[in-house]
Amino acid sequence: MPRPPYPDVLTPREWEVLDLLREGLTNDQIARRLGISRDGAKYHVSEIISKLGVASRREAAAWQPELAAHRWRFAAFAPLLALKQLSLSTTAKVVSTVIFAGAAAGLALLAFGVISMNSRGEAALGKLAYVHDGDIWTQDLPDGHPKPVTTGGHAYAPRWSPSGEWLSYVTSTDGPAVRVVRADGSSAHRVNAYGAIWSPTADRLVYLDPHGSLIAENADGSGRTVLAEADDYLRVYMSEPKWSPDGQWVAFVRDDRADVIVRSDDIALWVVRPDGSEAREIYSLGRQARNSMFTVGWSADSSRVLFVVAPGFPQAQSGVPLQAVPIAGGPALDVGVNVLVTPTSGGSRNLNDDYFDTAGNGKLAVVSGSGREAWTNKYIAVVDPAGGRFVQLTSSGTVALSPSWSPDGSQIAYVSQPDMGAVVDDGHSDTGMTRRRIWLMAADGSNKRRLTSDEANIEERPRWSSDGAYILFARLDVESPYDAPASLWLFRLSNGSMIEVVSDLDTRIHFEDTSGLPPIDGPIGFFGHNDWSEVFDWWQSNP
Repeated sequence: MPRPPYPDVLTPREWEVLDLLREGLTNDQIARRLGISRDGAKYHVSEIISKLGVASRREAAAWQPELAAHRWRFAAFAPLLALKQLSLSTTAKVVSTVIFAGAAAGLALLAFGVISMNSRGEAALGKLAYVHDGDIWTQDLPDGHPKPVTTGGHAYAPRWSPSGEWLSYVTSTDGPAVRVVRADGSSAHRVNAYGAIWSPTADRLVYLDPHGSLIAENADGSGRTVLAEADDYLRVYMSEPKWSPDGQWVAFVRDDRADVIVRSDDIALWVVRPDGSEAREIYSLGRQARNSMFTVGWSADSSRVLFVVAPGFPQAQSGVPLQAVPIAGGPALDVGVNVLVTPTSGGSRNLNDDYFDTAGNGKLAVVSGSGREAWTNKYIAVVDPAGGRFVQLTSSGTVALSPSWSPDGSQIAYVSQPDMGAVVDDGHSDTGMTRRRIWLMAADGSNKRRLTSDEANIEERPRWSSDGAYILFARLDVESPYDAPASLWLFRLSNGSMIEVVSDLDTRIHFEDTSGLPPIDGPIGFFGHNDWSEVFDWWQSNP
């Protein structure tokens, strides 16, 4: 007697693997759990996908036995089956034929409606750019096919342009350099830049050239404009560019080092239009022998520039007061919270986007506290850059990181873990972050609840879908966070289900120095902070 298609379509081992897929495990984790090789786990997953007739491991994890499909088929065709049982006259047969045709057309329209709704929902989830085996790949969400954009390795820090048609990334094949390419891999070209930042409203970049001048140009390399020119003779250099949210201004720091006798700099905050017009100073520190200025960002309405002043970068990592100055100039306002400046890819020393997020209503959610260790003395606060009002949302005893506002501003997704205190660490250890989970709270800090609870993983960097229905987050293997691939997951808020969308995300960046030093293969983590912007970016269309 032939074996029925369900439930014995899978072997006993494949049923075990399917159960582990439903737990959200990666191939590496399945291999360890079952005591088999990674290739063996990968083979079983492939066989499961093939036998169940699904398109991905996510669909396999969501698959249910025959009953669900049977119910759907019966509900769809029950009216037709009922008609078949009737003894009909010729006229009735004609009527039944019309009903039959109408029912079939209805089913076709229903199927089209489902497809249309799925298509609209899936399109709203956008697409990922991520690093796998040292190259940039793209993938439509939730279950598109991965497509390579680069070859040859040594690529990292992918960034989508606002249209989703272009990507910038950093390559280390000939020293750190920015390259720009279309999403299909065409029109690739190098930008002579240290760091490059997309406008939020147009496919246009600003960057610093090797001399310290501030440059703007279009994605295809056209429209190059010098926004602020460096002067090697007078020792005048630009740094820290930041676009305003409306794309109408660029803020930057101008550093005049001409007075070499007393070794002090004239440090000032400037703004300029993207076409180079209306350049002006809006705040100055004057002659400062030891201080540095770092731009942080802008207020949501593009009326104020946010910045910090610190004696040096190590001090900035330990927390410095956040300040705001109107774009028209004037005295700086102390916003009332200390923020943490961390290194980001491309060499920029800014408030990392994992420590800072702006809601549509203008409120800022920031990670505050002290010390560069991300596993201790960190909390989330909400501040108003216009009035300096400050509210601490998370308490001592726990560490809170990576705040992310929901699109409607009513909730904040974040990462939470127990405060680990003074953990001895070499800067790259995973000791302090093994219990990180994704949490959700109301905008006022109430109704805190944990969304994820997988003890085998470290979970980080929550980001909302533009429709507020999903949260994307990253997972590291708790046993070997930087030696096994990371993964990206979508969490559906309506029912708590999760799907893995990327299973092989790099956690190390390969860098080759042109000065003759040995290559560096370093993890994305530093003192418990993982810079996920080094390895993935999420593009979504505007809602």
